[in-house]
Amino acid sequence: TECSLSLSRRINRLTAQFNMIISIVCVIISSITCLYFISSGKKPTIGLSLLIMLFCCRLPASGQLKEVFKHYSTEDGLSHDGILSITRDREGFMWFGTWDGLNKFDGTTFSVYKSRPGDSSNLSNNKIRNIVEDKEGYLWIKAYDHSVYRFDKKTEQFLAISRKSGLKNIVVDRIYPLGKGSTWLTTAGQGLLHVVSPPSAEPRIHHYSSTKKDNYKLPSDSIRFLFEDHQKTIWIGTTGGLVRMKQRSDNRSSS
Repeated sequence: TECSLSLSRRINRLTAQFNMIISIVCVIISSITCLYFISSGKKPTIGLSLLIMLFCCRLPASGQLKEVFKHYSTEDGLSHDGILSITRDREGFMWFGTWDGLNKFDGTTFSVYKSRPGDSSNLSNNKIRNIVEDKEGYLWIKAYDHSVYRFDKKTEQFLAISRKSGLKNIVVDRIYPLGKGSTWLTTAGQGLLHVVSPPSAEPRIHHYSSTKKDNYKLPSDSIRFLFEDHQKTIWIGTTGGLVRMKQRSDNRSSS
């Protein structure tokens, strides 16, 4: 379970720290002993020399962690042996994007989330190529066809962001989750999508491109980078120039 995994990690971390402290103490004792014999002109005995060598040899050995490797496959509940992406969420659960669905691992068992014939899932492509968690705990999933979904871990439901945007044949390039329910999606030649997710409400999607007017207009639809500075100002690099986005009180952004 999640608790057993956290306890095991803490024990391993504490063991490594304890071994490192012992190693440092051994080196200090060895150094003081050597300095004593050098300053006094005395020669250490053979037994003491061997003891100093053992102290010095303990440093690289004690700092090493004993790693345990375990192999998981479809026989253990994984939906597919082909893994495209891996992430660990804030609760400690492991998430795997596979060739056949999204998998959650709690340390013991796998839970599989994917579209099946006849169900009501919004997921149209089960091949998951990227997983990103935002600061609100949602998982942003990019499928193999470059469409993007927001996965709610509480309701275990997918929300088709690409479809909700209303743009046809949109290809999402990268996902940038920022604070206060704000997530930016860069596209391949179709500008930017800004997804605002208010608490307990449907997300709002704003499209920025070179064909828009006023605050939604960009100098180019080809996006090179997106960066948020310490003042929460968003900088967007395009092939047509640099854009600065100002955050508004309603969580929308204007260029």
